[in-house]
Amino acid sequence: MKEKFVERFLYEQSISEEMHDRDKPEYQHDYQIVDLMIEEINQLGYNLKYETDLRLREFHDKELIPIYKKYYLQFNNIGFAEDTLGMVTKKGFSETVPIVQNLYDILKQNAPLYQIASCDNAFYQIKDKKSIDLFLKYLNNEKDVIHLPLTMLLLARWKIPEAKTMFLKYMNNSNRDIVFTSIEALSYYEDPENEIKALIEKKLESSDKDIRIAAKKALKRLSKQ
Repeated sequence: MKEKFVERFLYEQSISEEMHDRDKPEYQHDYQIVDLMIEEINQLGYNLKYETDLRLREFHDKELIPIYKKYYLQFNNIGFAEDTLGMVTKKGFSETVPIVQNLYDILKQNAPLYQIASCDNAFYQIKDKKSIDLFLKYLNNEKDVIHLPLTMLLLARWKIPEAKTMFLKYMNNSNRDIVFTSIEALSYYEDPENEIKALIEKKLESSDKDIRIAAKKALKRLSKQ
């Protein structure tokens, strides 16, 4: 009951903030696009009223993908596209992958990390194995590895050999985030010769407390492979 109350409170609060923003001249075009999107979605049998509905409601409908695709690049503020991306990024929605790829290419130019993370979450939620080559391409670019940690972990969970080679290489990277991702990623692979175990055990000696904690968790997972 408490969770339902909190959900309702957050929903109503979001609507209140949205109604306030709708009066701001700089957002009027974007909310016009939102309303056009809602109008088309409602033609499918939904009863939506707010941009809040697009962000907070759970959708599992591939018919929304062409509607999102039609409008997401029409926003002046790309944050609107990022905020509503979740409506078309459920598991198996492979048709959305090119959209996410395009949005990521736009956002990574100068958007803050929290916005870029929406694309990482999207790739992770869709879990499209047909995108392995795309994800390996990202893995070979350190900036992309930093931006897409969850996507990189998909490669590890799928035990892609080419990815393992890169994660081994990245264990000595100077970037802390890349090392974090590599430690966890390697713990999903089988390690019959204890090569991975030896590398991760070295991280137990790190001066970085968080790296040591990550290494301990990874070793525990590795022992169960």
